[in-house]
Amino acid sequence: MRRRKNFMKTLLLKKIGRTILLSAAAETSADMTRNSPKRKILTMKTLLDTTRFHAPADGRASGGDRPKLTAKQRAIAALEKAIDKDAKAEERLEAARRKAIGEHFSAWIEGADMSLIVEVFAGLEVAATKANRKRIASHPLRPEKVDAVVEKRLAEIERIKAEEAAERERQIDGGAADAA
Repeated sequence: MRRRKNFMKTLLLKKIGRTILLSAAAETSADMTRNSPKRKILTMKTLLDTTRFHAPADGRASGGDRPKLTAKQRAIAALEKAIDKDAKAEERLEAARRKAIGEHFSAWIEGADMSLIVEVFAGLEVAATKANRKRIASHPLRPEKVDAVVEKRLAEIERIKAEEAAERERQIDGGAADAA
């Protein structure tokens, strides 16, 4: 109960401010009903004046309102923080790698052999999604020969997928016949 009171006091201090509370409480309370806003403000003012709670004048929480963590919870929090830090460092490193490759790709492609250029663009397009395939296809250094290579490789991939699906279907049908 004490923790809840302290929380409510801190919340009220943050939202309204101590000066508004004091001025509202000083007003006459002739028509204060049980649940009126004036009564609630006066009640909160009374809670604020208790000796157990001494909030800073600027309305910040005193820090004692934070629940205490167990050793296990602190260890887990420290581990999560370390993992997040490592993940962010890895993301920064990956972004730097991509940037370095991107900056030098065009210069490298300009000096490369035509067959190598066709293979590089075809490999990139086949591995890409349909939207990214369109973006790669619009690259100014991409040769027209890449279209035929990409279509051939995509057709081969579709044929292999169809064969694998047919094989799975035969295995399912064979297993159902064995069970009957």
